Amino acid sequence: MTVSGITYEPSGRDSYLCTLLTPAGAKLTITVKAGDPKPELNGDDVLTRNHALVENVRAFGESEYSFRRMRAGDKRESYRKRADEHAQIAMGIGIMVDSLGDELRVDWCSACFKRTIHRRVERWEHPPRAYLCESCGAPTSPCVAPRCSNMANRGVGRVRLPRYCAEHRHEIPGFDKADMRFSQIDEYADFLAFERKDLSKATRVAGAMAGTAAIVAPAAMVAAPAIGGALGASALGVI
Repeated sequence: MTVSGITYEPSGRDSYLCTLLTPAGAKLTITVKAGDPKPELNGDDVLTRNHALVENVRAFGESEYSFRRMRAGDKRESYRKRADEHAQIAMGIGIMVDSLGDELRVDWCSACFKRTIHRRVERWEHPPRAYLCESCGAPTSPCVAPRCSNMANRGVGRVRLPRYCAEHRHEIPGFDKADMRFSQIDEYADFLAFERKDLSKATRVAGAMAGTAAIVAPAAMVAAPAIGGALGASALGVI
């Protein structure tokens, strides 16, 4: 019987294959070949089109590769930790993909900074409600700020502190400014003016006092092409 999970299989000195199999049987493979700058991607469309999932599997492979090449020391253990964290995020998203329902909402995403469709994840055991952004694939949940309709970065695990959107975390001045273009340098002042109050300060202080990591990686990094690395280990939702 095939067991769900994520695996790493070396092929020669500088090539390897990463495979993710969800509990429902959906499969994703990423093949990295020596001298080829672009990994080969294969599998079910429901997985290959989820950028966050793909990038976390890719980051898992890179970290696992580096871990196996290191002999000893703190750096080797750091790669081990990163590989495990990316694997956990990738599997979490894969399980979410298995449980996608029909409920949709169109709101701003704090991962890719786009106004896009978010599909509800059904039968998800960890509160709060979970969605997947259909643009970047990131797990999201409604921002907890009063009267805010934006979506916050959620992570794949249990959420113990409130999740605020990128506007209410002051990670972006405003979603509607994301595509602004400037004709004069003094227009930057208007762009940099925050449109919302930073409601996440207390959350960040509480997390720091508890000795935990940040809730999510900086959203500006999430918006970059390497979405998976941007979600990062701290997007596991352990706080």
